Amino acid sequence: MSQLHVVATPIGNVQDISFRAQKLLTTVDIIACEDTRHTRKLLNLLEVGAKKLVAYHEHNERASSTYLLQMILQEGKSVALVTDAGTPCISDPGYRLIREAHAQGIRVTPLPGPCAVSALMSISGLPNARWMFIGFLPHKSLARKAEIESWLQMAPQTTIVFYESPQRIQDTLEFVKEIHPQARLCLGRELTKLHEEIVVGTPAEVFQTLRARAVIKGEICVALSPHKDDASLNPPSVECLRQEAQSIATQNPTHSKKEVAAQLAAKYGLKKKDVYNMLCQDSR
Repeated sequence: MSQLHVVATPIGNVQDISFRAQKLLTTVDIIACEDTRHTRKLLNLLEVGAKKLVAYHEHNERASSTYLLQMILQEGKSVALVTDAGTPCISDPGYRLIREAHAQGIRVTPLPGPCAVSALMSISGLPNARWMFIGFLPHKSLARKAEIESWLQMAPQTTIVFYESPQRIQDTLEFVKEIHPQARLCLGRELTKLHEEIVVGTPAEVFQTLRARAVIKGEICVALSPHKDDASLNPPSVECLRQEAQSIATQNPTHSKKEVAAQLAAKYGLKKKDVYNMLCQDSR
């Protein structure tokens, strides 16, 4: 059937390919990929056989999208979108093609699988009820530090996950060490590959581990929890919530009770309705 398939491929270990993904790659007419040489090697390992490969990356998205959509709509071809590693559109090209496919009524089907973000979170040992992926951090030091500070302030009860390059990881860890020395980190390097490494600890501990290396290589994913341990995630007592609500109301006299409740709920990961009801009971 002519449609667009979004296919996750291994992030390192080729055996992580799903049966479904391997089967689909043997049946589609066209495979859109970041690097045709890299994808051809993968297809050879999977014994998929000869396939028409079309380069699709950040520098040619517009032209390639037009061509691929034409192949689907006018030629009735089936297309699989892959990246060099992992799940397409997770800090990788592809969303423009998918957005246009939706706009033109083309069916888009996901074939889920390997992803560095979910792989790291699954073994991080960090709070996972609320976590947020923020992609790659800015290249410039000041911008990178400002972004880390911003996310930690906006989401104080949320584990943050991001990608970082081996060239910048030590600088980034130094920023975190200065801003939130009590935080907990889980750093994954070369996930699922032969030299896979998982480092957990405080920013200072993880920094010291990497600092001892003569050279740092490989893809890096970092999970950061602003809290030293799970105990700090325990919600405050009702009395503390009421006191904090009073402080917010005093500083923001135009805030309604619902707005105060929403602010506290977001801060502590609680339900707005529960906080609001508690504030209403306090006012009776």
